[in-house]
Amino acid sequence: MKRNILSLLIALFATMQVAAQTYDNLWKQAEINAQKDQPKSEIAVMKKIIAKASAAKDYGQLLAAEMRQMTLWKEISVDSLEPNVKRMEAEVLKVNDPALKAVRYAVLGKVYCDMNEKKSQEFFKKALEQPELLARHASTEYVPLTLKGVDGSSFNNDLLHLIGFEADSKEAYLQLYTYYNKVGNRGAACLCAYKLIEKYRQDDVREVKKSKYLQTIDSLIQVYQDIPEAGELAVEHFRFMEGATDAKPQDKLNYINYALSRWGGWSRMNELRNAQKRLTEPMFRVKRMPQVLRPGEKAWVYLDVRNLQNVKISISRLNITADNEYNAQNEATYKMLLKKTTKLHQKDYSRNYYGRPDYEEVKDSIEIGGNLPLGAYLMEVTSDNTGIAPQRQLFYVSNLAVMIQQLPDDKHRYVVVNATDGQPIAGAKIELYDQWYGFKTKKDKRTVHARLTTDENGEAYFKNVDGYVLISTNSDKFTPAKYIYLSRDRYYEKKDDKIEYQLFTDRAIYRPGQQVHATAVSHIVKKGLDASVPGKSKELKFILRDAEWKQVAEQKATTDEYGTASVD
Repeated sequence: MKRNILSLLIALFATMQVAAQTYDNLWKQAEINAQKDQPKSEIAVMKKIIAKASAAKDYGQLLAAEMRQMTLWKEISVDSLEPNVKRMEAEVLKVNDPALKAVRYAVLGKVYCDMNEKKSQEFFKKALEQPELLARHASTEYVPLTLKGVDGSSFNNDLLHLIGFEADSKEAYLQLYTYYNKVGNRGAACLCAYKLIEKYRQDDVREVKKSKYLQTIDSLIQVYQDIPEAGELAVEHFRFMEGATDAKPQDKLNYINYALSRWGGWSRMNELRNAQKRLTEPMFRVKRMPQVLRPGEKAWVYLDVRNLQNVKISISRLNITADNEYNAQNEATYKMLLKKTTKLHQKDYSRNYYGRPDYEEVKDSIEIGGNLPLGAYLMEVTSDNTGIAPQRQLFYVSNLAVMIQQLPDDKHRYVVVNATDGQPIAGAKIELYDQWYGFKTKKDKRTVHARLTTDENGEAYFKNVDGYVLISTNSDKFTPAKYIYLSRDRYYEKKDDKIEYQLFTDRAIYRPGQQVHATAVSHIVKKGLDASVPGKSKELKFILRDAEWKQVAEQKATTDEYGTASVD
């Protein structure tokens, strides 16, 4: 007897403890457990919320906790999801409150949406069986399961729109539109009609003048232009314009100004205001900046400029080599580079853009190079707007290039040549290395695989390694390292030689009556290790077939000294 009384007191105390805790405190505890990735502890909190909400008939809290608990069980064990869903299906049949029953069906519809689309829509259909009833209930009655939507005021924050928008189907939006239109809620009907059009949208052109979808949106605007909700349609119209190929910045701004003047009070018009700011925001971009120029080579650097009066471009030579990478946008690196600049070979450019509309994006260009000697250079672009960060980039003038050839026995051949005339360079230095960032030292670390020197033919040999290849000579240390991933093809000796052919035609598609010009290139693979030309005057047979693989024509030709033969 004493034991029973003691057990009763413990249970009563536990119940009082749960009741004493507010929902906010319990959800905060759950959030802390979630951040610590402790699902079982979070489930324990969910059970407390379920117990408290069951006693108080706080259905929103109850259902939200059950939903979260089911998600957590799924995270712990996928096998636990099905029995929990079956339990919810059984419990919904016991509910007598029709509004609560609709919410439970909606929850099941939401649960099934990623598992069984057909079953999900069946549950949503049951949830929407009594639209008049759901319209009388506020969605806030079921917080935190439901959150107040941005457009909830147009629906009087009712439960009907919340469940319908969760269903997110043609049938649901049509049902909502029909109901709200019948009761005279034009704002809600407008938004449902818009969602319905979205659902029926098909692949469309990306042109304002030709889009049927946009024409439908504009027709809907005409119908509802006298109410604030038409602003949502205006936002969609602008969204389409942003991705359209025939909408110019001025067209976009004109539409934004029109929409703001008509429906500026709509809750989501800030999306257009932000777009208006983006379209006129001062900016410049530097594009297609070359990393390496050859001596005497010229290159065009392209600029996109908007809402600026002046842009200045400065090119300065640096007393550095290309054996390290430098991020000139980093302020500390930039200050270091400034100490290494020299006035020698410095060049400044200036571009003015007075009198341009604030939305116009000007396409401009400057020509650099030509008379720049070998070296490293810093290009810095600034504008009259001090709020825009300068753009800085390094480029180099170098006359070196490296070619790499894969060889048998897991080796590679490196050839350093003059990039202008292609002649090999003897005595060139080649460094093969890997580089990574050391988080402890906060510096780049380098592991050198090999340091090679080219022979009189400009050649050097080393085993197959991936990583960076850095080349230099005593007078040219300005070719940036390139990362190269070398293939892992292997050569295996074979018993016999094999003749291989490559066939080329002068075009991919021919019209009726056009002549087909074909060329075959043949070579001999010698025992899988080497290749050679098969020799002159070898006869090749060319056969032309149609789409049904029937022979249309046949012609023979003999190869030249390069193993090539052609026919018409």
